[in-house]
Amino acid sequence: RGLGDVYKRQFQMYSLEELSRRLGYKESTLLYIKEGWMKPSNRFRMNARLILNQSEETLFGEEGE
Repeated sequence: RGLGDVYKRQFQMYSLEELSRRLGYKESTLLYIKEGWMKPSNRFRMNARLILNQSEETLFGEEGE
């Protein structure tokens, strides 16, 4: 599986609009991450985990997946 599959699967429960509002990132940036065109930074991963109250594994899958 590609990175895009992992992120699309984990983020599908959130709309781009909701993620943008809650995380404070532009929808275009979130789309790149959601589609797997851009790898999320460690800071993004930490912020998403804390703000969305989800584990990193739930949001992003396991490393190397």
